[in-house]
Formats: sequence, structure tokens, C-alpha cells
Amino acid sequence: MRVFVSEFICGGAWNGSLPEPSLIREGAAMLASVVGDFARAPGVRVCATWDGTRGVSPFGSDVEVLEVFSADEEAERFRQLVRECDATLLIAPEFEGILAKRTAAVEAAGGHLLGSSSAAVAHCADKLRVAETLQAAGIPTIPAESSSFENESQAGFSFPWVIKPRDGAGSQSTFRVNDAAHWQQLLPDLLTAPLLRQAIRQPFVSGRPLSVGLILNDEGEICDYLPPCDQLLSDDGRFRYLGGRVPAAGVPTERIHEVAAAACRLIPGLRGYIGIDLVLPEGADTPVIVEINPRLTTSWLGYSVLCQDNLAQRVLSPGRSRRPLRWRSATIDYVPQGPTLSPREGVSAR
Repeated sequence: MRVFVSEFICGGAWNGSLPEPSLIREGAAMLASVVGDFARAPGVRVCATWDGTRGVSPFGSDVEVLEVFSADEEAERFRQLVRECDATLLIAPEFEGILAKRTAAVEAAGGHLLGSSSAAVAHCADKLRVAETLQAAGIPTIPAESSSFENESQAGFSFPWVIKPRDGAGSQSTFRVNDAAHWQQLLPDLLTAPLLRQAIRQPFVSGRPLSVGLILNDEGEICDYLPPCDQLLSDDGRFRYLGGRVPAAGVPTERIHEVAAAACRLIPGLRGYIGIDLVLPEGADTPVIVEINPRLTTSWLGYSVLCQDNLAQRVLSPGRSRRPLRWRSATIDYVPQGPTLSPREGVSAR
């Protein structure tokens, strides 16, 4: 079986000015981790494109690498590999519809996606729509409203607020607004930020940032619940992603899984690996959902090391194995560049 793993930035599809360094680091780390996991799966041959302007690819001889030197060349190779390979896994940011367009391209070419449909990706990329969908179903989430930056201090949520792009990724152009004076101070930057042409505003929820992964089969049924992770975010009001830790200690794992599963069941077309961002409010035992990510997330770096089984095989054939995933007795700290391992007793997941 040939599996095409396509990462948008390091794979050569990015066209234009250099992206945020954090996106490059996270994309490269996820690409290396996932390619390695698939390459270890019995009977799997992995293919990937690589931006030749970034130097020699980091993959070994067991990976089929096609170097490209322009976005146009990548697009041609992308279509070729989607048609030729038995399955395609996409790694791409959601902003500006990038992931949805790539997903639609695989669908149009008749490729087999190891991931969600383009309709589900577009739904999840719209953070306002996700908040409204979850609220309507009574699933704990953070309310959201469109933000035009006009008379914001006069109505809606009380301070502090969070301003973010409606379809952002990687905490880009995300700001905590503490009070009216802070709002006036930030306003010039907000008005000129390209990603905030469509923005949303949400109340700031104080609590413990978490994430959790799930693996769904082609029918959208949840096959595997992965352990909750701590998310490490910057404390400068910009919520920059600094990494994570898995498993998160002392959290209501079953309740986190219940809330995440309920959210996934609401959106038709979710398949494969899904990452859910949550906040556990101070003094509460029920988390609230922040975002639904219909794609690989950086948490994969921790899960891949913590899991004694090959997660890539579960994504390739979700639901085929009824045996629960096995987890090491360890704690994995990971940053966008990769994971580290620290021994700890008693790690388990349902």
C-alpha cells in the first residue's frame, strides 16, 4: 500500500512570503513524525513531497520523496500522487480555506482521504459557526459573535475579551483585551491585521487549557479515545502555542471524552484523527470546547511516543482492531520541534 503524506508548507505548496516560523516548525515536526509512523507500518510505502529550497529532506531511504522547487510544481506532483497512491493524509493550516481546498482537491481527484470531508473541514474552520452549532446542541463551549471593531466596548461581552480570526490557526492574530483602555491601545493593530478582516469576539474563560485526540472511522464512529493533553500557552495575552504535555494529570478524562465525542457527532463528515481544544474552567469539572481541528495537531508528537501501538495504523484502518490502545507509563513533554520523555507511573487511557 502506498500512502501519500502531504504537508502544505514544507511539502512545497506555500506560495508567497514566508509563513509564521511557528507554522514551519510545527508542520515539519508533524510531517517527520507521521511519515516515520506510517513507514513503520507493515506493508506501507510512504510518499511525500519536499520543498527542495529547504535543503535535503529529513526522511530516510524507506520514504519515497519527490522534491519540488515551486508551488506550481508541487500542485502537479500533488495531483499525481493523490491519483497514484492508495490513501492520502493531509497536514495543512485551516486559515484562508487552505485545508478545505486541499481536501476538496483530493475528493475531486478520486483519492482516498485519511481524514475529514471538505464540508466538515470548512465547517470546523469557521469558528463562529462551530460555536453556534455547539451552543444550539447544548454542548459546553465559549460563545462567539462577529467583530467589526466598531463600538465593541458598548455591547456584548464584558471584559476581558478574546479577539481572533474567524478562520485562524496557530493563535495567529489572537489578542486578549483586558479593558476599554487596552482596547483602544490595540485597535490600530487589529484594524490592520490581514487575518482579522473577518474576526470573532469571545469572552475570556480563565482555566486550564487542554486538548484531546480522537480517531473516527469512515462512518464517523469514534474508534479510539486518546489521553487528554495539557496545552502550554504564552501568558502575554497572545495565546501563542508553546507545546504540551501528555497525559494531563488530575483532569476529568471521561468527561473530557464525553464532551469531545458529542461535538464530533454533531458535524457530518468528520473522519480520521480529530483534535479538540478545550478549557477546564477554574473550579469546574466539565470542560468547554474552544475549537474542533479536523486534522492532525501538534499533540500527535506526544501521542506517537506515548503510545505503544502505531497510531498511524489506527488512522489507516480505524475500527479494524478492537484491542484498546496501549500507553507507556511515562509523561511526554513536546514542543513544536518534537517530544521528550519523562518516566512516570500509572498512565492509562480508555
